[in-house]
Amino acid sequence: MLQLTILRSVLNILGFAAVVVQGETSESARSYVTCMTDKLHLLAMERQLMVNLHEYIDKLQEKVHTLRRLAEVLESSLQAAEGREQEFLSNPLHTYTLIRHMHADWIQLERSMQQPVGQEMQPELPLHSDLMEVTAAMHRVQQTYEMEPADMSKGLLDGVQLNASLSILDCYEMGALLFRAAEFEDASKWLRTARQLWNQSQSDLYVLLNVSRSDISSLLARSLIANGNFVHARDLLIEEPELWARKEEFFAEYWNHRKSAGDIDRYIGRLEEPFAKLCGSSHNPKPTQLTCYYKTNPSEFLRLAPFKMELLSKDPYVVVFHDVIYDSEIAGLIRVGEPTLKRTAVQNITQNVDTYISKDRTATGSWLLNGNLTKLERNMIWRIQKRIEDMTGLLITGFSEQDLQLLNYVFGGHYQLHYDFFNCPAFPHDRIATTLIYLNDVAKGGATVFPRLDLVVQPERGKVLHWYNMLPATFDYDRRSLHGGCPVLIGEKLALTNWIYEWDQIFRKPCLQPPVNRTYYFDVTD
Repeated sequence: MLQLTILRSVLNILGFAAVVVQGETSESARSYVTCMTDKLHLLAMERQLMVNLHEYIDKLQEKVHTLRRLAEVLESSLQAAEGREQEFLSNPLHTYTLIRHMHADWIQLERSMQQPVGQEMQPELPLHSDLMEVTAAMHRVQQTYEMEPADMSKGLLDGVQLNASLSILDCYEMGALLFRAAEFEDASKWLRTARQLWNQSQSDLYVLLNVSRSDISSLLARSLIANGNFVHARDLLIEEPELWARKEEFFAEYWNHRKSAGDIDRYIGRLEEPFAKLCGSSHNPKPTQLTCYYKTNPSEFLRLAPFKMELLSKDPYVVVFHDVIYDSEIAGLIRVGEPTLKRTAVQNITQNVDTYISKDRTATGSWLLNGNLTKLERNMIWRIQKRIEDMTGLLITGFSEQDLQLLNYVFGGHYQLHYDFFNCPAFPHDRIATTLIYLNDVAKGGATVFPRLDLVVQPERGKVLHWYNMLPATFDYDRRSLHGGCPVLIGEKLALTNWIYEWDQIFRKPCLQPPVNRTYYFDVTD
């Protein structure tokens, strides 16, 4: 079991803004939430910080007993990761705990030791933004898959038991951050779990890290009051005499917390209702009359080796192809794209060309045709794109050839509901269709959903999903193509996306009828 339960310095919620790493005014150069390489780097820094901790223990003998116990607990998790670091960090609870305590726990230990801890590495420690992003991922999967914090703290994720657990301090942190985001109901659940996990025998270690049972109860009372649950808040305060004496102060804060959403809304949010419903495990899609057959046109090649095709929707056109990409090609695509994966951005169409990091899309991506490919790698991609031409009947040339991206979604990684077309005057040459190739099996989560079609497509290795973003006859935008990527719960999702552009199809699929209603700047919720 994961034993990082005593490494957390949690300030009182009113002073939480002070918990930042020096120089944390810019975004982290590393992606500790989404990149395995950076997670391994973080684990290596953890090992170095353990060396610093042991040196400090030797210098301050009056604290040696408490600090040696602390070191033993820290080392137990590192020993659990020894020799299987990637497997260890693939566990989402390990990732959350590692980022959380590396962001803040060592800072509190530094204060306790009154000397720098890992000073040279401090700029590379997780930033507040890293902590907020992994917290948002935890909250996202909790909401989407309707899980209880008490179960999650035991490593039980949507019916799957992981070899991991969350500590009192992990749960307290979740509650504190959700409280500041005005998610008072969920904050209360996490704080109640932390209070139930409290172990009095470890109280001296928690005090060293600046948290007490009274701190947990105080914030839980505030969360309950802010959520309008006055009866339970009163009962809780009665159990804590020192808090009951301040009851007027607690209840006076009610309206202040109800009016303020805090300063972290850029990270924590909820999936739109139809999206979350389709992603949830309890959703049962409506029965469909699927048509499966072998595709033998338009290419002569398909007469010899037809594709297995599954028609999911005739209007709008949505299909799935099976067994059309080789294992060697999947390995090749991952080998080409993984070294250049970086956090994906979304297009700001209101400012024409600007891109920005958004909480609506939490993934890393790599544009494959970056000019650094070998001849063999380019030939492999060319063969795959020729196969996409055979599958779709559309030309992969020009913009369509270049708009090819490898995507990686890890724990909590998702893409909110969106359209693939730009619908922007700056991009009159727009995306007529999308082809999405799943490169691995996902243990749980990560489906692609179309809420206006009540359609859920589960990711499976070698499966190819293809759909139109425009009406084929007029090239009007088809709003029924609204879709999103569900949060990954267990494992990771690797996919290759090839966006196909309309002007490239001028000789293959010309627009024979004028557009009827091709307008700009409509709301995706229309």
